[in-house]
Amino acid sequence: MGATLPRRIIETLPNRRPDPDRLQAAVDFIVARLNPDQLILYGSAARGHMTPDSDLDFLAVNAAAHTPSSSSNQFHWDCDATGDAVDVLVVDRERLEERRWIAGTVHAAALTEGRTVFSRNEIQPIQTIAESPQMEFTMIAKSRFAAKKATEFISKARKRLKIAQFAYSENDPHSACEDLQTSAEHALKVLIIANRTEVIHTHNLNDLWTQAEDLGEQIEAERDVQQLDKMTMYAGKWRYDQPESENPGTSYLTFRPVAEDILNYAERRVPILDQAEDLTPEDTPVRRTTRAQPTDKRREHEP
Repeated sequence: MGATLPRRIIETLPNRRPDPDRLQAAVDFIVARLNPDQLILYGSAARGHMTPDSDLDFLAVNAAAHTPSSSSNQFHWDCDATGDAVDVLVVDRERLEERRWIAGTVHAAALTEGRTVFSRNEIQPIQTIAESPQMEFTMIAKSRFAAKKATEFISKARKRLKIAQFAYSENDPHSACEDLQTSAEHALKVLIIANRTEVIHTHNLNDLWTQAEDLGEQIEAERDVQQLDKMTMYAGKWRYDQPESENPGTSYLTFRPVAEDILNYAERRVPILDQAEDLTPEDTPVRRTTRAQPTDKRREHEP
């Protein structure tokens, strides 16, 4: 038997999101299918930033029902009881402990912001920063900047941009928009990692852009808050259920130059990263050009 903790945990979250009963139903749904030792809620639900269209993101640690030979360790389901969308990443405890120190990994993000919503009584659960203030000091002491992770992200961003261009030429603008969004997301995360800062687990392009600018990056691209929010939808709700009123062809043509500009700017950071080895907090940070304090472009576009 396991110990479910959602009501106690969720009632401490900002805005009390998600609803404890709906979360409990999602937890029961996942446990019945994967039989994990521990289930960690992370992402917008753990940060208290959910919208009505947000998925519930979980790490399933040591899932007994999942075998190493399985074709995937990521699952997207709709909860039988509530219809809520759940995204589950299955990971073994050893790999999770190893990757929690590497900036830019989903494992590090989950163990920074996440909260345990299920654990077996006989298992000592892995603690997150959100659950233990002492863990924050440990994370700061051990965390490291991984240059390789940044270059991996930039490679993925360039690949997804090319796939988007191919999809559009093949008259599949909906898929093209999904790939453009992913390309821009990866490129923005490169800029955050380049500043040796943890990346929050989000697909929200405006949030990632804001985080990069707060770190001193001045992205040489035209920022349209509404357009970025619209493209973010292609990583969530519109990925599974595109509204009839949406014209993905128009969206693609509008957003493609922005995605290219973001990627080109991020790629100019890559030579610096390629010359860098992994850094610990005591090492000299990656050298960056000194920049003036960035303006709040998000505010400029808001009415």
